[in-house]
Amino acid sequence: MENSFNSYSSNTGDKIEVKAKACSKKIQPWGIGFKEIGSEKKVKLRKFLWFFATLVLLFIVFLTSLFFSYFGKNDLNLNFLFGKEKETAGISPEFGSVNAVVSSSPKSGDSLTAPQVYEKVSPAIVGVMTSNKNMGLGNAVGQGTGIVMTDNGYILTNAHVIGFSKSNDVTIVLDEKEYAAKVIGFDARVDIAVLKIDAKNLKKAEFGNSDEVRVGEDIIAIGNPFGVELSKSLTKGVVSAKGRNLEKKDRKNAIKFIQLDAALNHGNSGGAVANMNGQVIGISSMKIADITESPEGLGFAIPINLALDTANKIIKNGYSTGNVKLGISAQKITRWDSQYYDVPPGVLITSISKDSNLPSSGVKEGDIITKMDGIKIFDTEELKEELLEHKPGDIITLTIFRQSLGGKDGTSIEAKVTLMEDRSNARR
Repeated sequence: MENSFNSYSSNTGDKIEVKAKACSKKIQPWGIGFKEIGSEKKVKLRKFLWFFATLVLLFIVFLTSLFFSYFGKNDLNLNFLFGKEKETAGISPEFGSVNAVVSSSPKSGDSLTAPQVYEKVSPAIVGVMTSNKNMGLGNAVGQGTGIVMTDNGYILTNAHVIGFSKSNDVTIVLDEKEYAAKVIGFDARVDIAVLKIDAKNLKKAEFGNSDEVRVGEDIIAIGNPFGVELSKSLTKGVVSAKGRNLEKKDRKNAIKFIQLDAALNHGNSGGAVANMNGQVIGISSMKIADITESPEGLGFAIPINLALDTANKIIKNGYSTGNVKLGISAQKITRWDSQYYDVPPGVLITSISKDSNLPSSGVKEGDIITKMDGIKIFDTEELKEELLEHKPGDIITLTIFRQSLGGKDGTSIEAKVTLMEDRSNARR
């Protein structure tokens, strides 16, 4: 047979036609397991299985999309899915984490109503009562508002609410319950203080991005006007302006406040200014409003980015880093003093702290500071403002007037002074 085939195939003009015998069985897809698919019922079953598999796949895609859409919108940390711990942004683990910026500006489609914002923000609003036990009867220093930063009891408020002191007694009022609070630290320049109470699982505020605040944006303010008797009061308004410099001079590191027209009163200090996503974007500061005698429709808030950056430093170090001091107590030389004692106007040094380096620069108690780096100084506020332009380690030149012993005549000298970091409120 083989020879016959080879002989036949050598004829190049001929064709070989090979016919395959028809297979009585169809090839089945995906190895479903049927030996034969010839009947109408099995064809319908196969179509049904295809249809069912498609529905299951679409349902899984829908659930996955919904899941990530929900967590993305609420800006939650998904690291727990992968067994990773959340980063603490430079804060020691013992203190927990303060999320400085968690979301961008609200979009119109994401906005909440004022009642919804109130329901979201108000559980994190507390009352702050400060007293000085050394003052005896009527020892109240002040009342204000605070915001829960962490679920383990860190509270954000204004420094002036606690009297710019770590020695005053502070009580936090939350849901009609009182907690003794410890003052972790404060920054008088930024007017921010951090308190700590012994509590867990607190409802904490959600913080927004104050850099993305827009003029004309709707906001609400929640605080305790005139004390805890009117706790968690809501007022509504808009952002009137941003980047307001309320200092006497336009300094490069001046605090840029958010201006708003929502009604603020004494007791609102330390309270929340929130956008219509229910995110806190500012801290009310009635201390700032006082300089304008609190006219109607004019309030100011500390941007939350600055407030939380300051709070993080305080929580980590016990004080706000980067501030400078001379280490003196001083008083203004009034015009009457200047004429009567025949001395130039300026700032009289009444005492020098032990950690000050002024003595090594030749400065003594009783000296009068008349200039700093050639700029005339007429009172302590002007001296503080000039110091704000500097950082620890900077060298400044003080012009000093020193009276002669036994007479009114004096001499003017210059002293080079290296500025120290202000750690007066550091954790002890």
